[in-house]
Amino acid sequence: MNRLFVGVDGGGSGCRVVVAGHDGAVLGRAEGGPANPRTVGAEAAWRAILEALRRAGIVGRPCDLCAGLTEGYAPVYACLGLAGVGRAADRERFLSVAHPFTAIRLEPDIHVALVGALAQEAGALLAVGTGSIAYAVDSAGQRYRVGGWGFEVGDEGSGAWLGREAVRATLQHWDGRGPATALSDAVLGVWGPTADDLLERVRTAGPGDFASWAPRVLEAAGAGDEVARRLKQRALSQLVQHLRSLERNTPPLPFSLTGNLALALAEELLALAPARFRERFQPAHYSPAEGALLLARQLA
Repeated sequence: MNRLFVGVDGGGSGCRVVVAGHDGAVLGRAEGGPANPRTVGAEAAWRAILEALRRAGIVGRPCDLCAGLTEGYAPVYACLGLAGVGRAADRERFLSVAHPFTAIRLEPDIHVALVGALAQEAGALLAVGTGSIAYAVDSAGQRYRVGGWGFEVGDEGSGAWLGREAVRATLQHWDGRGPATALSDAVLGVWGPTADDLLERVRTAGPGDFASWAPRVLEAAGAGDEVARRLKQRALSQLVQHLRSLERNTPPLPFSLTGNLALALAEELLALAPARFRERFQPAHYSPAEGALLLARQLA
């Protein structure tokens, strides 16, 4: 009987799925809701993933997906790359929920991103989007990470970090403690118009909300705004520190970048990165969901 393979990339803002047949042909792709088990719960993460599979054309009831698969396809092998599954307790809780797959591999989202970017499991990756993390896997399978500790205490150089710094610069200018910047007008125009309004909005803002300001910071930096330019340089410095730390602890490996902000800063990041990363750089081959699909095929 024909086999079906499922790759999933999921995090706090949503999930992406790709489904392929036994011959490797992609049968469907779709996006779904948040799928970080630590923040939304195991059951809600599963619901988001299974709903995305239905949108991809794989029809079925939430806890009996196999019964409704496209006729002729079984068994079903899946690799899920999710944020929020790094701790054993989180993994066990997630896998305790009934699922429709014949075999399943659960990995952190950064791991499937690396596999997608380099089309193999050995390599190094700097991922910069809403958050930031440097990650590597050597030829023996040993894993290394730098950063990725979350918006509250880390994620330096990320989109969320840049956005938060833009808000800080806005408030400093409001107080007369900081220089004028185009970022102040932009931030207060949307989250203001007063400092009190801004503070109220900040209280309910999540990492994704702050990260929405990152493109405006880069735009202002490109237009010559000195505050934005300094924020951009600080972000680059933080990200290069991630790579230097990774360099001290890993052997030379193929290297790639992933994430909207990493790609926007790619030219400058590579110019500042340690030489061995620059020399071994490869543009990403596949998406994280496609990386998960590559790992799913190994289960058969």
